[in-house]
Amino acid sequence: GWNGWDGETDPMAVPLAPCAGGRHRCTITVPNFARVVDFCFSDGLRFDTNGGAYFHMALDRVKVLGED
Repeated sequence: GWNGWDGETDPMAVPLAPCAGGRHRCTITVPNFARVVDFCFSDGLRFDTNGGAYFHMALDRVKVLGED
């Protein structure tokens, strides 16, 4: 979700791809008004919601698709 799960009724499941150094990455598309991405992790059975606080990633630059 984004902006404090604003309007989120159907959360998406996005697989993480392993990268070097034990890191993982994924690609998502968020609306151009999003300022924060909200998320949790799951192994398919359990969810890690950070103790109910969830995880958040601030967006510092917003690019609208199709704009240069």
